[in-house]
Amino acid sequence: MWKPKIKGAAKIMAEETEKMIIATKQLFYAMEVHKLLHFTNPDMSAVSFAMTIHGLMDYELDQSNGKCSYETDNSLLDDYLKWFCEENAV
Repeated sequence: MWKPKIKGAAKIMAEETEKMIIATKQLFYAMEVHKLLHFTNPDMSAVSFAMTIHGLMDYELDQSNGKCSYETDNSLLDDYLKWFCEENAV
């Protein structure tokens, strides 16, 4: 009974992740054309960026919903975005 629901949910998650990666690739190609950022490999940069942002957002959500017994850095997402833009600056 659970397996069809889990497979259906997994399919939706995979499809939405693919849409996110495609949109990020389109954004990065546009940024390259307009000379806002430069990427040696825009496709892999987009995959890496999209999955890192997704993971950091999940991590922050887990932190806010869980009871962490240790102090955590809540600025990882901001720090990553700053680093990424500096790393790929034109």
